[in-house]
Amino acid sequence: MTRKAVQKISKQNITVIDKSYIAFFKEAKKQVLATRIQIAKTACREQIKLYWWFGHHIVEAQAKFGWGKAIVERLAKDLSKTFNSTYGFSVQNLWYMRQFYLEYKDYPISPTTCWRNWVGSKFSYHG
Repeated sequence: MTRKAVQKISKQNITVIDKSYIAFFKEAKKQVLATRIQIAKTACREQIKLYWWFGHHIVEAQAKFGWGKAIVERLAKDLSKTFNSTYGFSVQNLWYMRQFYLEYKDYPISPTTCWRNWVGSKFSYHG
């Protein structure tokens, strides 16, 4: 084979590799994005279950032990102190979690479904 023929074959291989690599890279990006979306959905679902849990247990503790508003204020303070880098457990947000639970506790649907219907109108972030 002549030197020119080898260069031509090498250039063709690079082009094939480049096209194959571009396709591979596009698929890799697609997989990363799909996985990130799935992770976000899972994280949101678990966070909503946590909000539901807080709402349920605040309501239950207030009924069982006769605790009033002060328990929510104390809980917010203690959670903020314990998880100082975690936001979202303000007094206002704990009340929202309680309200969220109360509004949807009798529905035969999951907390995630309830949240989709409720979040736009009531819940806001208070760090």
